[in-house]
Amino acid sequence: MPRTRIAVLACLLVASMGQASAAEPADPPTELAVSQGRCVDVVGADKPAACVKRPGIIQVRYRSGRSVVMIGLTGRAAIAFVADSERSAGPQETVLDLARVRIGKDGAGKDGSGKDGAAPAVPVTGSCRVKWSADGTAWTDVACDARDDQGKTYRLLFQPSGKLEVERS
Repeated sequence: MPRTRIAVLACLLVASMGQASAAEPADPPTELAVSQGRCVDVVGADKPAACVKRPGIIQVRYRSGRSVVMIGLTGRAAIAFVADSERSAGPQETVLDLARVRIGKDGAGKDGSGKDGAAPAVPVTGSCRVKWSADGTAWTDVACDARDDQGKTYRLLFQPSGKLEVERS
């Protein structure tokens, strides 16, 4: 999947997560980071899933401090792990304390209704841990693990390769 397609899917998925009402101010993204690599494991609501053939992982950071980590899945879908804030766990590790997970489909939906085909965001507890290279130019490991109120598991294990592509606004 070309990087532009990944970024567009990410923006559409995040925009459709719509946590703010029309009366609340917009929460514009401040940073988009993309890394290619290998998807080791992904689980959504206790169901194993498969990443796209050449996966890229995306992190979107927002002015409010919210952060979203997402990856494309087969079947034109994506899984997004949403944190309301993130914190440093040392010079080479960032921890995102998760609040929600969303699994969404790209396109008009199976019924042709124009809906995005996404399930509602699920409240969860858990975290994503992002480990960095010593020079800070690449992620070396991304691991997300969360559970919802019914005890269902949401997990992502991803091994990035190469330098991180970052776009700031």
